[in-house]
Amino acid sequence: AEKRLDEVSEKLIINIGDTKTVGNVEFTLEKLEFSHRVEPVEKPIFYSYYSPDGSDVYVYVKANIKNISKNDLSCDEIYDVEVIYNNDYSYDGFQVVQDSSLGFTYSNITNIDPLTSRGVDTLISCPGEVETNTEAPVLVKITFETGEVFVANLR
Repeated sequence: AEKRLDEVSEKLIINIGDTKTVGNVEFTLEKLEFSHRVEPVEKPIFYSYYSPDGSDVYVYVKANIKNISKNDLSCDEIYDVEVIYNNDYSYDGFQVVQDSSLGFTYSNITNIDPLTSRGVDTLISCPGEVETNTEAPVLVKITFETGEVFVANLR
């Protein structure tokens, strides 16, 4: 059974602006929001953006990842995100990497060099009700490859 945020140990909670050192990375949660259009931070002349299907909404997790190891780190092997709506419904998403020349690129073909940082973001498509039903809680569970888990309260 999932724990409500108030039942989770305080050290496992992550808030916007927090940086957590987990394994070989420093993870900074930069943004956590509902979004109907996600655009890259740096916008070249031609760039891609993401928009959910139909009446769906994205839960957008914007993270900055610093590689503190001595080896390259594959962007798709750092963390996963699960959105838990109303303590009962679970949604998974996909990751994209901020890229200055493309806007976004794919996480499975991108590495982070030692002692450098990249924006590795996650988009989780959810039914529109997840955004509009303001009475129901929305938790974001961030699970790292090390097995460590942090929880953020979106609502």
